[in-house]
Amino acid sequence: MEEEQNELIEFYQMMRPRNICICKAVSENDIIKAIEDGYDTYEKIVLRTGATTGCGTCFRSVHNIIKREKDGN
Repeated sequence: MEEEQNELIEFYQMMRPRNICICKAVSENDIIKAIEDGYDTYEKIVLRTGATTGCGTCFRSVHNIIKREKDGN
């Protein structure tokens, strides 16, 4: 039962990406797509997505995603 529940949770997470920036409804996939499209700095990501321009609490998460994607991890 627990294994089925975990699989269902993973499925829903895949179908509905988690928002990194709640204020502007920017998902991790939105940030990754922007990086793939050539928006390769924090400033460019902010201009493209609007992430971190609300309350700013997602600042660290956005930086971590950028670093991870640039490092290829």
